[in-house]
Amino acid sequence: MSNCLSYASTKRKGLKAPCPHGGATALSLRTRGFQPLGVTGRATASPLWRGGCPQALRNAQREGEAPAEPCCRRAKRLGRSLALPHRAIQHSIGVSAMKVGYNWLKDYVAFEWSPSELGERLTSIGTAVNAIEPVFDRFKHVVIGRIENSTPHPSRPELRVLTVDVRSGRRTIVCGAPNARPGLMVAVALPGAEIPALHGEVLGAREFDTVTSEGMCCSEAELGVSPEADALMELDPEEFTVGDDLWQVLALDEVSLSFELTPNRADCLSVFGIAREIAAMVGARMLRPEIRLSESREPAEKHVRVSIEDPEGCPRYAARLVRKGMVRSSPFWMKRRLRSAGVRPINNAVDITNFVMLETGQPLHAFDFSKFPDGRVVVRQPVTGEEFVTLDDVKRKLPADAVMITNGRDSVAIGGIMGGADSEVTSLTTTFLIEGAYFSPARTRRTRTRLGLLTESAQRFEKGADPNGIPYALDRAGEMFGLLTGGEVLGRIVDSYPHPIDPVKLDLDPEQVNRVLGTSLSTPSMVSVLASLEFGVATGKPPTITIPTFRPDVTREIDLIEEIARIHGYEKIPVTRRAAGAVPTRRDPDAACKKRTRDILIGLGLDEVICNSMTDPASTFVDAHRHVVLRNPLSADLSILRPELFGSLLTVVAHNLNRQVDSIAIFELGRVFQLQDGEPSYDERTELILAFCGQAPTAGWGEAARAYDFFDLKATLTEFMAQWGMGFSIVPGASAPFLASQGFVLFSEPRSSSMALGQMGLIDPAHARRFGVKEPVWSAVLDFEMLCGTGKKKSVPQYVALPRFPAAYRDLAIIVDDSVSCGNVQRTIAMAGGKLLDRIRLFDRYTGPPIPAGKVNLAFSISYRLPDRTLTDEETESAHRRIVEAVLSAHDAKLRE
Repeated sequence: MSNCLSYASTKRKGLKAPCPHGGATALSLRTRGFQPLGVTGRATASPLWRGGCPQALRNAQREGEAPAEPCCRRAKRLGRSLALPHRAIQHSIGVSAMKVGYNWLKDYVAFEWSPSELGERLTSIGTAVNAIEPVFDRFKHVVIGRIENSTPHPSRPELRVLTVDVRSGRRTIVCGAPNARPGLMVAVALPGAEIPALHGEVLGAREFDTVTSEGMCCSEAELGVSPEADALMELDPEEFTVGDDLWQVLALDEVSLSFELTPNRADCLSVFGIAREIAAMVGARMLRPEIRLSESREPAEKHVRVSIEDPEGCPRYAARLVRKGMVRSSPFWMKRRLRSAGVRPINNAVDITNFVMLETGQPLHAFDFSKFPDGRVVVRQPVTGEEFVTLDDVKRKLPADAVMITNGRDSVAIGGIMGGADSEVTSLTTTFLIEGAYFSPARTRRTRTRLGLLTESAQRFEKGADPNGIPYALDRAGEMFGLLTGGEVLGRIVDSYPHPIDPVKLDLDPEQVNRVLGTSLSTPSMVSVLASLEFGVATGKPPTITIPTFRPDVTREIDLIEEIARIHGYEKIPVTRRAAGAVPTRRDPDAACKKRTRDILIGLGLDEVICNSMTDPASTFVDAHRHVVLRNPLSADLSILRPELFGSLLTVVAHNLNRQVDSIAIFELGRVFQLQDGEPSYDERTELILAFCGQAPTAGWGEAARAYDFFDLKATLTEFMAQWGMGFSIVPGASAPFLASQGFVLFSEPRSSSMALGQMGLIDPAHARRFGVKEPVWSAVLDFEMLCGTGKKKSVPQYVALPRFPAAYRDLAIIVDDSVSCGNVQRTIAMAGGKLLDRIRLFDRYTGPPIPAGKVNLAFSISYRLPDRTLTDEETESAHRRIVEAVLSAHDAKLRE
């Protein structure tokens, strides 16, 4: 998704998503907890059930799992007025994403809460859960079978006929997989089975040229447990039993919790970190796995030497060495854990490093040790102009402050970010160098930003990994390498740590804690909370708290107070009123204009979007010399302040079209920034942009569907401007990104200056396709500051009495050049009609025979009226003659006979 946050309006459906329970679409945003954004200016959302379909939500509510009310306590704590949509959060500035399997958490801490209850409780202490979803698609009637016999199909050589034992009997199954062989244990879908590959259909017996197949041997992709589709799923006969239900024995009934983490909570980018939070809530200690590492007597130092030439960029570098191992597929329990965290399994070596990183929060990297011919690991800065080919096979020019891991001669990895293509583990690797290091957060951030790389490792290092947790992570990885690769783990870690990083110690004043929180907590209860979070506690007056190095965000006493508050429970902190009466504050002079603009447009059926002010230079329609470039951008695609709103809006349109939202009517009030010509300063202003795309809402069941067009946009602008007491005129000639023949400039009426109010028209399809939008997009952009300044003077409603006297009606049909604007003709009529003119209405526009080519027939109905008496025929005819003469003269028109 883009960096844009969308909200549901009062009348329109929001974003749709696939339904995991078989429904056509999931709930709209409004149904999933979003409230209209309008009168109050707020939106709230339940962070737990945004992905569910109506049936899933009803089932959860019946089972007592779905929250009855939106849980946005954390949003309130952070001073926010709304909880943001899940996809938006993952791509918002400064927010980290983390996924954890529910059952994986239960390996480290005992609790009895359901997934939704756990999510709500974690959110309440600031570790916000924003989605809960199943990891695997449910399948039924799939059992474990053993292939007993395999013969060629009599008429189709690409197929084989298998005899498969499924305990309840032997089945004849036709299969084309290359690994189908006698003795293999496989997943067998029996007749009546429902598997993801069938997309809701039920499996039945099938004829293959005189051979009836009584089931289906499945690949992992057909069962939805991995992308592997080239061969049958192979099961270990020592681990599984023929005839067992595969869903049950593989423990696939797992759900994944997705977290939105603020940048300071690097400790929660791990299963340990989340489990530690749960343990603090239940009043228990987190249980780390006990490592049973079998090391050889031969020390690793005999073969590996580590030298750190850049201690500022890499304060600690450690490694383990494993030899005589074999790269192969990981066991399914590990694949299941990785999938629950959103990570694709690769092979046992890579999977182990990913598993330990997710478990402990310490990124690891496995090198092919044959690429270190001298056994040396040298950590240094790059040489001037050095280039490096990363694992994604891209050659990159290295910034001067990158940290490079080398074999003494050649670089093998960019420290903390990505390894090199030449040193990666392959199927032929037998000796593994496992890297565990601590890299400077600031240096990691600068390097990955300049290289345009954001990896799981970089995310953890730049937010602050634990320099003192490296030995445990390497021992854990060594244990797994020994078990899963069959390799020999050489003795002891090779560790270079020239300047150890010691934990911070702080004194805790219990009286200050209660003063800040307005509570009456006892000192033991405060100390107990901190101890449950694995802070060191030395009793005394005052108690001394040792901050573990996995919590680099805790540096002051007020941070300790926050930890006590969130674990104690924000809802338990009493509300005190220390002052009464209204507090005078200065009101933003434009606030009323913005609120009224939102109210009007939402009332007209549009949805508001709020997009990131930082954007990609490639997504703009303004020359690069006008861009306001950020000195230290978060990434290459967020490197400038947006100079206009079109790029953001088209990204939102594309995002919604890709999710089957077929009717889009949106607006944004946003700031834009452009450098002034010849000056270092920039111009900052507010613009209002509208866009229509897709199908227009129909008035009733009998009305045919139609696409949005120019007149939908014009009608919305007309009503919007009327609410401000303003009219507008349309003049051909808008600039990019509008299509030249369908772009117009807007001026307020009556025109008080030559300055344009804005532009409107059809976005050039070529520009729209840059954003993946193939449908026509009708858009308008207005200078909000000009609109607000002019509209405030004219927006006071005026009372007009209902007419007491009848109107006189005349029609006017003229033939003019087709380049003549209808609006210009109407203005001529209005000026010539004077005080007798009551109303003008265009009721026909016609081209074709007998109208000459290049001409158009315009027909107007004109009404005349006076407020104090009835018009005479002479007065009406006189006024009408003036109008006819003025129109014929001003527009070179002819009356139609």
